[in-house]
Amino acid sequence: MGCDIHLYVEKFDGKKWVHIQEDVMEDGDVPMELSFFDTRSYSLFAILANVRNSGNFNPISEPKGLPEDCSDSIKSVQDWCDGHSHSWLTLKEIFEFDWTQSAKREGWMKALDYYSWSERCWRKEGGENPQQWCGGVGGGGVVHVSEDEMKKLVKNPNPTTTNWWLENRKRIEETYPYHYCLVEWEVPYFRCEGGFWSECIPRLLRLGTPENVRIVFWFDS
Repeated sequence: MGCDIHLYVEKFDGKKWVHIQEDVMEDGDVPMELSFFDTRSYSLFAILANVRNSGNFNPISEPKGLPEDCSDSIKSVQDWCDGHSHSWLTLKEIFEFDWTQSAKREGWMKALDYYSWSERCWRKEGGENPQQWCGGVGGGGVVHVSEDEMKKLVKNPNPTTTNWWLENRKRIEETYPYHYCLVEWEVPYFRCEGGFWSECIPRLLRLGTPENVRIVFWFDS
């Protein structure tokens, strides 16, 4: 079963924390189209509160529960919502976190995908996740090989021909369609946060100073 985030936004008005989405709530919750962030990103969940952390991410904080001075409208939603790992973070805490650190990842890649990405040097510093990989693979015909063995299988035998790259792709696809190897790589946190920095942070910045704006959130399932 999947896991989703329920995220709400508050700002401090000088006396108390105010839920800025209260006037657009429907049936006790914020409509999806007006939500600040609702993308399912397990990498981000791990970074925010150590939830679904299968990628060795260092979290900003372990779940802190609802803030004691949380607005009443968010408390009321929490009362009926079957959530877990409740927490909150100020924009200041989010900014002070090191998003340039890297997490170690691993996955199984088939021969053709491994060749395509190794040719583009995707494992260089600052690289991104490979586009095609899986947590595990099995079944009839699947052959598991080491990465060193995979390097030998995908090595181009005719690097001087005109269409050497396409020719080698065809050879690999036809000869090793079910060969997989386990690959490790590192990816910076800012490359795997599911659009949180581009979708949510700019909107939060418009609300006030970093110490006076916060997200309150929890997760389901």
